[in-house]
Amino acid sequence: MPSFISKLTNLQQLALAWNSFTPGPIPEEYGTLTKLTYLFIAGANLEGEIPNSFANLTQSVQFDLSQNSLQGELPSRLQWNLTVLEIENNLFSGIVPTSAGHLHIFKAGRNNFTGIHPGLVAGMPQLLTLDLSENNISGEIPALIWSLESLSMLNLSHNKISGEIPASIGSMSLIILDLSSNNLSGNIPSELGNAKFIFLNLSLNDLSGRIPYAIDTKAYDEIFMWNLKLCSSISMNGVRMCRGGSNSSHGLRNLFIALGVIVFVVFAIVMLCLKRDYRKRKDAFDPTMWKLTSFQRLNFTENSIIRGITNENLIGTGGAGQVYCVTVDNHAGENGSLDRWLHEKRRVLVGPAEAPTMSLDWPTRLRIAISAARGLCYMHHECETPIVHHDVKSSNILLDEEFKAKIADFGLARILIKPGMPETVSALAGSFGYMAPECAYTRKLNEKVDVYSFGVVLLELTTGREAHDGGDHGSLAEWAWWHIK
Repeated sequence: MPSFISKLTNLQQLALAWNSFTPGPIPEEYGTLTKLTYLFIAGANLEGEIPNSFANLTQSVQFDLSQNSLQGELPSRLQWNLTVLEIENNLFSGIVPTSAGHLHIFKAGRNNFTGIHPGLVAGMPQLLTLDLSENNISGEIPALIWSLESLSMLNLSHNKISGEIPASIGSMSLIILDLSSNNLSGNIPSELGNAKFIFLNLSLNDLSGRIPYAIDTKAYDEIFMWNLKLCSSISMNGVRMCRGGSNSSHGLRNLFIALGVIVFVVFAIVMLCLKRDYRKRKDAFDPTMWKLTSFQRLNFTENSIIRGITNENLIGTGGAGQVYCVTVDNHAGENGSLDRWLHEKRRVLVGPAEAPTMSLDWPTRLRIAISAARGLCYMHHECETPIVHHDVKSSNILLDEEFKAKIADFGLARILIKPGMPETVSALAGSFGYMAPECAYTRKLNEKVDVYSFGVVLLELTTGREAHDGGDHGSLAEWAWWHIK
């Protein structure tokens, strides 16, 4: 890596990722860059340990050192003012560090860590995302980790973790939990059914007993696979059927069945009294009895949905009615994402076979820019409650068959309570090269953050460069600024 960079003492952001540097360590002199807030050196052929001089980088907010061959142990106390630390796909070992008071996102999957220090919770109270998958961690998970109120994503899959899943997990704010491919044992706590998961995976463990009633449904099919001592009351992939159940469980189900029959009979009598010509018709469906109201342009009609409402597609029945799984065509991303048309390194992944030999002409680029701007305008000014996307970039702009842009991936979107008023965020997140400079100094954001990111996309459209490809100037935005000056 170039050593002259250490002389740039006012440097605030440094991006050297995905370069073919000669394999070697991070220069010790980089620790003199005391004003550095962002460091992005993923995939740069780095070896050795993190320099001790990095303890001087007290202004740092986000580090990405992933996809290298860095090794050794991390300091037990991270001296940096970090909110995001990404070190996936390296050779780090030892115990996961215990103190980084401002850290929100810690991704350390695919390393050689062997344990989690019990003081992790006290040392990282603001943690939102913790990914320690594919390491060599053994023993039980520290009990206090289940008391992290802010934790929303936990991935400990593909380790050697043992012990039982605690009941307190049901009261956490987790929405993503992956404990697959470990040595967990015991029963699954019934409190797990209280959580609001959007992703859950407990497969390939040694769990036993009956799957709790609240999650013993087809909606959770395949997440319990290869727990040979586990059983389900319904047919699930990789899980055996229970031969019998407890008297209380059977009694409760019988009670629900009886109540359901009574409600059905009363409902049928009332309907017959109100209108004589209300007759049930078996295996029939009248499309005029309902209406599809769309708040956006769709590529399917009511008939597309009606054709899929069959017994074969029924996946569940609840208090509000029956739920069907219907597949419809949607061509919003017919031509893939914008970045794969702009940047040759990614163009081979575009859907159409002719894409690698084609390029975007200027009228097409103008059409993409205008349609993307209309999408942002709708989010910021035409929605009843304005929405800040917070991650506008070329890979999040999809192109339809007419090369009109569709803004996608609202995973970081924020809804503003009042138009024009800033929204407070609990963690800094986004993409290198697209984030507005003020994101490094304040946790307040508004629609202007998206406008800055959209400006970077326009620079990509007009120059063909990537957002982090600013040459000697760092990012593309800095490169453009120096040329304008």
